[in-house]
This record gives sequence, C-alpha cells and structure tokens, in this order.
Amino acid sequence: MPIFMSMDIQYIVTELRKKGLTQSAISVAIGCSQPTVCDIESGKIGKERPSYKIVSGLKSLASQYEVQLQPAPPPDSRVGERREVERRIEEGA
Repeated sequence: MPIFMSMDIQYIVTELRKKGLTQSAISVAIGCSQPTVCDIESGKIGKERPSYKIVSGLKSLASQYEVQLQPAPPPDSRVGERREVERRIEEGA
C-alpha cells in the first residue's frame, strides 16, 4: 500500500496496542506525543489528514509488528451535510 494512500491509522494503533505496545512506546517510535497517540486511538484526530510523519511512522511499525494495513473508511456523509448547512447559514440562506 503506498504511503500516500489513506490508511485507517486508528486501526493500526489499536492493533499495535493488542500486540502489547503502549501508547508511549508508539509515540516514541513515530516521533509524536503520547496524548497524540491517545487521540488517534480514540478517533479524535487522524480521520481527515494525518501528518506524513505519523502515517509513515505507523506504517513502519505496522510492518515491524505484522499488522495488516487497511484503507481508511469513507468519510461520514453527515460531515458533508453539516458543512453544507454551515455554508448556507453563513450565506444567510
């Protein structure tokens, strides 16, 4: 899977945790903070455009720990609907 392809990074972190890695160990390996890994695992961040550094680090760890990469799920259609409503409100429609 090419690095630029959208990957489900929440899934990767969850699978790495199942293999015994702590959030701290993952954060050190990919070069981010432990709270960032916590936010990825909980789904708070990383759904739209995770950084190249995080994605490449997780891809490397996934390979090292034999975690299968999965494409990211399609974006929630309601997000687009919400943005459309916000746009209409801004335009005064």
